[in-house]
Amino acid sequence: MFKDMSKLKVVLGLDECITSTKYTKKEADLHNEYFENFTTLDQYGFNYYVFKRPHLDEFLKYILTKFDCYIFSDSIESYASSIIKKIEQGNGVFKRCIFSNDRRRDTFIGSRREIDLRNISRKFEQIVIIESNVNQIVQKENCIPVKLFSASVDDANDTELLSVIQLLSELENADDVRKVLLTSIHKRPT
Repeated sequence: MFKDMSKLKVVLGLDECITSTKYTKKEADLHNEYFENFTTLDQYGFNYYVFKRPHLDEFLKYILTKFDCYIFSDSIESYASSIIKKIEQGNGVFKRCIFSNDRRRDTFIGSRREIDLRNISRKFEQIVIIESNVNQIVQKENCIPVKLFSASVDDANDTELLSVIQLLSELENADDVRKVLLTSIHKRPT
Protein backbone atom coordinates (compact mmCIF):
# COMPACT_ATOMS: atom_id res chain seq x y z
CA MET A 1 0.00 0.00 0.00
CA PHE A 2 1.13 3.52 -0.70
CA LYS A 3 0.83 6.41 1.69
CA ASP A 4 -0.95 9.68 1.04
CA MET A 5 0.94 12.35 -0.88
CA SER A 6 2.37 14.15 2.17
CA LYS A 7 6.15 14.23 2.20
CA LEU A 8 8.25 11.93 4.30
CA LYS A 9 9.82 13.75 7.24
CA VAL A 10 13.55 13.15 7.67
CA VAL A 11 15.28 14.11 10.91
CA LEU A 12 19.05 14.26 10.71
CA GLY A 13 21.62 14.29 13.49
CA LEU A 14 24.47 16.78 13.07
CA ASP A 15 27.10 15.82 15.64
CA GLU A 16 29.22 12.76 14.75
CA CYS A 17 26.51 11.76 12.29
CA ILE A 18 27.13 14.02 9.29
CA THR A 19 29.91 16.23 10.70
CA SER A 20 32.75 15.95 13.17
CA THR A 21 34.38 18.93 14.84
CA LYS A 22 37.99 19.17 15.92
CA TYR A 23 39.94 22.06 17.37
CA THR A 24 43.17 21.10 15.62
CA LYS A 25 43.74 19.44 12.32
CA LYS A 26 46.15 16.58 12.07
CA GLU A 27 47.58 15.09 8.91
CA ALA A 28 45.35 12.04 9.34
CA ASP A 29 42.22 14.22 9.44
CA LEU A 30 42.92 15.73 6.05
CA HIS A 31 41.60 12.68 4.23
CA ASN A 32 38.13 14.16 4.84
CA GLU A 33 36.64 17.37 3.40
CA TYR A 34 36.49 20.16 5.97
CA PHE A 35 35.94 23.88 6.49
CA GLU A 36 37.14 26.26 9.15
CA ASN A 37 34.55 27.87 11.35
CA PHE A 38 34.48 30.49 14.08
CA THR A 39 32.02 30.99 16.90
CA THR A 40 31.66 33.01 20.06
CA LEU A 41 30.77 31.36 23.33
CA ASP A 42 30.55 33.27 26.62
CA GLN A 43 32.28 36.30 25.02
CA TYR A 44 35.22 34.18 23.85
CA GLY A 45 35.78 33.43 20.19
CA PHE A 46 37.39 30.30 18.91
CA ASN A 47 38.25 28.63 15.61
CA TYR A 48 37.59 25.01 14.87
CA TYR A 49 37.51 22.62 11.93
CA VAL A 50 34.31 20.98 10.77
CA PHE A 51 34.82 17.76 8.85
CA LYS A 52 32.04 16.69 6.50
CA ARG A 53 31.09 13.05 6.20
CA PRO A 54 31.93 11.77 2.69
CA HIS A 55 29.10 12.33 0.18
CA LEU A 56 27.38 14.86 2.46
CA ASP A 57 26.66 17.44 -0.26
CA GLU A 58 25.19 14.81 -2.57
CA PHE A 59 23.12 13.43 0.32
CA LEU A 60 21.79 16.87 1.33
CA LYS A 61 20.87 17.80 -2.25
CA TYR A 62 18.87 14.60 -2.43
CA ILE A 63 17.00 14.81 0.88
CA LEU A 64 16.43 18.57 0.99
CA THR A 65 14.66 18.58 -2.39
CA LYS A 66 12.55 15.44 -1.85
CA PHE A 67 11.57 15.47 1.84
CA ASP A 68 10.63 17.74 4.74
CA CYS A 69 13.95 17.81 6.57
CA TYR A 70 14.83 18.69 10.14
CA ILE A 71 18.22 18.71 11.84
CA PHE A 72 19.13 18.45 15.49
CA SER A 73 22.30 18.97 17.45
CA ASP A 74 23.35 18.21 20.99
CA SER A 75 25.23 21.52 20.82
CA ILE A 76 23.96 24.98 21.65
CA GLU A 77 22.49 27.14 18.91
CA SER A 78 25.33 29.69 18.66
CA TYR A 79 27.76 26.89 17.83
CA ALA A 80 25.64 24.56 15.67
CA SER A 81 23.73 27.15 13.63
CA SER A 82 26.86 28.42 11.88
CA ILE A 83 27.76 24.86 10.87
CA ILE A 84 24.23 24.21 9.61
CA LYS A 85 24.26 27.40 7.52
CA LYS A 86 27.49 26.33 5.83
CA ILE A 87 26.30 22.82 5.00
CA GLU A 88 22.97 24.16 3.70
CA GLN A 89 24.72 26.39 1.13
CA GLY A 90 23.79 25.21 -2.34
CA ASN A 91 21.96 22.19 -0.97
CA GLY A 92 18.64 23.55 0.34
CA VAL A 93 17.21 24.53 3.70
CA PHE A 94 16.05 22.54 6.72
CA LYS A 95 12.44 23.11 7.86
CA ARG A 96 13.58 23.42 11.46
CA CYS A 97 16.80 23.22 13.43
CA ILE A 98 16.61 21.83 16.94
CA PHE A 99 19.44 22.63 19.36
CA SER A 100 20.25 21.34 22.83
CA ASN A 101 19.10 24.59 24.42
CA ASP A 102 15.65 24.47 22.77
CA ARG A 103 14.71 20.81 23.15
CA ARG A 104 12.53 21.58 26.17
CA ARG A 105 10.04 18.83 25.55
CA ASP A 106 12.57 16.06 25.13
CA THR A 107 12.47 13.40 27.78
CA PHE A 108 15.26 12.67 30.20
CA ILE A 109 16.24 9.30 31.60
CA GLY A 110 18.45 10.17 34.54
CA SER A 111 20.81 12.77 33.09
CA ARG A 112 20.58 11.38 29.54
CA ARG A 113 18.51 13.34 27.01
CA GLU A 114 16.33 11.38 24.64
CA ILE A 115 15.10 12.60 21.28
CA ASP A 116 11.35 12.30 20.97
CA LEU A 117 9.99 12.51 17.42
CA ARG A 118 6.60 13.61 18.77
CA ASN A 119 8.12 17.11 18.88
CA ILE A 120 8.12 17.06 15.07
CA SER A 121 5.22 14.80 14.09
CA ARG A 122 2.83 12.30 15.60
CA LYS A 123 2.55 10.45 12.28
CA PHE A 124 5.26 7.90 13.04
CA GLU A 125 4.49 6.02 9.85
CA GLN A 126 5.88 9.01 7.87
CA ILE A 127 8.99 10.05 9.78
CA VAL A 128 12.55 8.71 10.03
CA ILE A 129 15.56 9.80 12.02
CA ILE A 130 19.12 9.29 10.83
CA GLU A 131 21.49 9.17 13.78
CA SER A 132 24.71 7.58 15.01
CA ASN A 133 23.64 7.46 18.67
CA VAL A 134 20.55 5.25 18.57
CA ASN A 135 20.38 4.99 22.37
CA GLN A 136 19.08 8.55 22.67
CA ILE A 137 16.07 8.03 20.38
CA VAL A 138 12.66 7.25 21.89
CA GLN A 139 11.10 5.85 18.69
CA LYS A 140 13.89 3.45 17.73
CA GLU A 141 11.67 1.76 15.14
CA ASN A 142 11.88 5.00 13.12
CA CYS A 143 15.67 5.12 13.18
CA ILE A 144 18.12 4.62 10.36
CA PRO A 145 21.32 4.01 12.31
CA VAL A 146 24.64 5.10 10.81
CA LYS A 147 28.18 4.54 12.01
CA LEU A 148 29.69 7.21 14.21
CA PHE A 149 31.65 9.71 12.09
CA SER A 150 34.90 10.91 13.65
CA ALA A 151 36.76 12.14 10.53
CA SER A 152 39.50 9.56 10.97
CA VAL A 153 41.55 8.10 8.12
CA ASP A 154 39.17 5.13 8.11
CA ASP A 155 36.23 7.47 7.46
CA ALA A 156 37.67 8.81 4.19
CA ASN A 157 36.07 5.93 2.23
CA ASP A 158 32.80 5.99 4.17
CA THR A 159 29.68 5.29 2.07
CA GLU A 160 27.03 5.39 4.81
CA LEU A 161 25.16 8.35 3.29
CA LEU A 162 24.98 6.68 -0.12
CA SER A 163 23.40 3.64 1.55
CA VAL A 164 20.93 5.90 3.32
CA ILE A 165 19.93 7.54 0.01
CA GLN A 166 19.11 4.09 -1.34
CA LEU A 167 17.05 3.23 1.73
CA LEU A 168 15.20 6.58 1.66
CA SER A 169 14.21 5.94 -1.95
CA GLU A 170 12.55 2.71 -0.74
CA LEU A 171 10.81 4.57 2.10
CA GLU A 172 9.57 7.45 -0.03
CA ASN A 173 6.34 5.70 -1.09
CA ALA A 174 5.94 3.38 1.87
CA ASP A 175 2.63 3.32 3.69
CA ASP A 176 4.49 2.87 6.98
CA VAL A 177 8.26 3.46 7.08
CA ARG A 178 8.57 1.39 10.26
CA LYS A 179 7.54 -1.78 8.43
CA VAL A 180 10.13 -1.21 5.71
CA LEU A 181 12.82 -0.36 8.26
CA LEU A 182 12.02 -3.51 10.21
CA THR A 183 12.92 -5.65 7.21
CA SER A 184 15.54 -3.43 5.49
CA ILE A 185 17.61 -2.15 8.37
CA HIS A 186 18.89 -5.60 9.26
CA LYS A 187 20.37 -5.97 5.77
CA ARG A 188 22.67 -2.95 6.29
CA PRO A 189 25.71 -3.28 8.54
CA THR A 190 25.76 -0.61 11.22
